[in-house]
Amino acid sequence: MKNKKYTIKDIAKEAGVSIGTVDRVLHNRGKVSEIALKKVQAVIERIDYKPNLIARRLKTGTSVNLHVLIPDPEKDDYWKQCALGLNKASSELNAYGAHITLQPYDTGTNSAFLDSAVKILNKKPDGILIAPLYSAEAMEFFNQCKEENIPYLTINTFIEESHPVSFIGQDLHQSGTLAARLIHLAKPEAGLAAVIHLHEDYQNSRHLTEKEKGFRDYFSARNVPVQTIKVGQHASMEKIIHLFNGSIPDGLFVTTSKTYLLQPLLEILPPGTCVVGYDLIEKNTQLLKEDLIHFLIHQNPQQQGYIGLNYLFNYLVLKAEIPAKKLLPLEVVLRENLDSYLV
Repeated sequence: MKNKKYTIKDIAKEAGVSIGTVDRVLHNRGKVSEIALKKVQAVIERIDYKPNLIARRLKTGTSVNLHVLIPDPEKDDYWKQCALGLNKASSELNAYGAHITLQPYDTGTNSAFLDSAVKILNKKPDGILIAPLYSAEAMEFFNQCKEENIPYLTINTFIEESHPVSFIGQDLHQSGTLAARLIHLAKPEAGLAAVIHLHEDYQNSRHLTEKEKGFRDYFSARNVPVQTIKVGQHASMEKIIHLFNGSIPDGLFVTTSKTYLLQPLLEILPPGTCVVGYDLIEKNTQLLKEDLIHFLIHQNPQQQGYIGLNYLFNYLVLKAEIPAKKLLPLEVVLRENLDSYLV
């Protein structure tokens, strides 16, 4: 009977007791004789019985309320991909009593994040999945979660001092290092590199500072200077070009998924300038095909959302052990292997 999926009825038959007796042993309720208890325990140990906790939850009719706090998918293609993973997980988990609520926030202002966070806390969720783009505001939110004993998992951005139940995403320092190495391989004699932060609060965004640190660490060891360019939402292309102080670097590293916004600049770069960006956003992949972007580091936001919700469900409902960190691979996409990712 190896690999058989045992039921309470099977255990009762093997132990020579009633189904009711097995039920009382498994749920530690009611009186059971010492002889019957030992018989049931012996069978459970021999077959390594694992109760179906999901079926038990369905039977009892209880539910779990999970809330998701991410940037608005309707305003950002990267988070739209994350929402696809969330929707897939949600459709699978709904059947098991999970109610998932998406609470988007506008990345235009830090206060918008806190406004959305307060809305979630007011609903008293059982658990929260969050993309904490703004470090200071996120820590304030995490402290409130701890006070109310609400477990939370993070995706995309790892803030070590926040101590989430789990983090799903990439090693951002290594990601920046990888970007630097790609530029170095493409331009071994690079004399200047630049890291470009587009449209985000750089100093308050751990996912950007960690990427830049990895990038700088790599080139610092090789005595290659790195220029930091911070581009606001309303900066003109003329102003962006002016930020380079008349000296175009040999390699550009864009730390967000919005490399496509620099298309006018990319079109006038000197031949051989290496450009590294992030994510398989449609506008980015088109520029990759046109050789205006040379490398895209795939952060797989869809997988982050899907795994994140499943981990949160497993932790709360199945009481399963989940990893403190789930680091996704640092995948490099070029024009030559792009099609395999778009299937």
